[in-house]
Amino acid sequence: MKDFENNLEPANAPVNFVSGNVLLVESDVDRLELLSLYIRTIGMNVDVVSNGEQAVEMLLCVHYDLIIISISVTKEQAVVEILESKKHITPVVVIADNALFDSSEYSYLQDADYFLIKPVNRKRLHEVLLRCMPHSFDAVIPLDSSLLENEPELLDLIKKYVCKYPDMISELKIAFDNSDYKQFEKLLHDIKSTGGNFGFMLITELAVMITVHLNNDNNAVSSLLDELAGLHQRMELALQ
Repeated sequence: MKDFENNLEPANAPVNFVSGNVLLVESDVDRLELLSLYIRTIGMNVDVVSNGEQAVEMLLCVHYDLIIISISVTKEQAVVEILESKKHITPVVVIADNALFDSSEYSYLQDADYFLIKPVNRKRLHEVLLRCMPHSFDAVIPLDSSLLENEPELLDLIKKYVCKYPDMISELKIAFDNSDYKQFEKLLHDIKSTGGNFGFMLITELAVMITVHLNNDNNAVSSLLDELAGLHQRMELALQ
């Protein structure tokens, strides 16, 4: 078993604490242990299971404020039923292998509330946990580039990206409003790639969510585009 404590970020990293119960569904034992540790450090209780049938059993007897499911188990019939259930109101976070996974193979994932891209770091997971608990997410949190942690010399390059980011989102919104979906998908792919390349995985994850909703829910896409636009303020705040 790996030494998971060594994977934690420095003690002076900003952490907000929230309460609640989380069900974590993950087939990889090492990743399950690490994510469980991350969740507990923010103050939430977590139950862990490795497959969909176990998840259903837990949902029948325990109330959960959030469900986190790895993409590796989302094709299990039990998990599909969880995601497709119209009666199910608990927020669902799906952890995908990478930003290029084919969402057309997972049409039922349109009911997921958030996506995270592997490898999931502690800070990104905590941010999503806070987003799923609106009463605890009441401040603008700076959005740091992960590249600056080890490569501070890239600061000027990242500042240039942040500077042109609003124009990229504006072009994307115009293409969507004009129903120019070919151009929209091209621009979205560029944003998905550059976001990750510059260390802003939240941009990539929101772009993945837009891809999932693109053919079935324009309202969700519009809302996610506004969320993408709102990231500019957070990126600028981190660079001050």
